[in-house]
Amino acid sequence: IYLVGVIPGHPSTYRVNNFLDLLVDDFLEFWQGVFFTRTDQMPHGRNVRAAIALVICDMLAARQVGGFSSSTSSRFCTSCALPIQNIDNIDKSSWPKRNWEEMRAAAAEWEGAETDSQRERIFKASFMRWSSLNRLPYWNAVKGVVPDEMHFGPLGMFQEHCRVIWGINVKVDGGDGTAPDI
Repeated sequence: IYLVGVIPGHPSTYRVNNFLDLLVDDFLEFWQGVFFTRTDQMPHGRNVRAAIALVICDMLAARQVGGFSSSTSSRFCTSCALPIQNIDNIDKSSWPKRNWEEMRAAAAEWEGAETDSQRERIFKASFMRWSSLNRLPYWNAVKGVVPDEMHFGPLGMFQEHCRVIWGINVKVDGGDGTAPDI
């Protein structure tokens, strides 16, 4: 399923969660499974599960939706931990990987903070804010928020993202994106 959503105006980085909460509530239910009493192909009904696989949007929205810092911050990239001071480094093998578990923990700490000053301190240390997508048990913003054009275009990261991040690889059994016949 391809789901398109447009958030009206330009909500603040954190206020975007008010819109995401509505979507996440539905996808939490679909992750457990929703029974449809009848479909065209299944007259006796069918249990359906669904998940958000990717978030594809412009650079600003990607950072808001994923809980990332801005593209001009010290941690400018959604895919790697390269500091902005090294932005001219095009040797992708030297780019430090982001650790989603640490990032998710920092975002949860940010969400649980009681004051704006606590949130600011956590953000300055981790470059992460809470995203309502983190409520989804399977969500991983590093894998799910598609990198911006700099990574996909001139640096040739699309192929790497598909093979390494998403695990689509025809050289590996089951890694070609097709399901086996059942």
